[in-house]
Amino acid sequence: MGLRFAEDLRRMNPKRFFSEEHGLEETILDILKRKDADTVIFVDACDMGAKPGEIGFLRVEDVGESISTHKVPLAMLMALVRKEGKEPFLLGIQPKTLEFEDGLSDEVAASLKKIEKIVRAATRP
Repeated sequence: MGLRFAEDLRRMNPKRFFSEEHGLEETILDILKRKDADTVIFVDACDMGAKPGEIGFLRVEDVGESISTHKVPLAMLMALVRKEGKEPFLLGIQPKTLEFEDGLSDEVAASLKKIEKIVRAATRP
């Protein structure tokens, strides 16, 4: 879900944003090497029992073991980030369905656009 979103942000500022294009686990290792990154915000689909497209900002303690497309559970990656002295968060977006699909629902796409607009406004030079 978030790959296209992450790539858009990465093009905006490649020093501040990372994409899992080459694998989430490899990306985490790159982030852990960075001394200037003290906060890490993951963006991913998250079943929060909310309306499709609803956004939640979660701490590592709030992220349980759930269905994931990642080889390593996101909660475990967030715990690793915290162990390395960085503060991890999950910007979760409630998917319309938990079935693996090719496209984004209109609700999720609208939420991603809102988030991108906020991030662009906050990171202007």
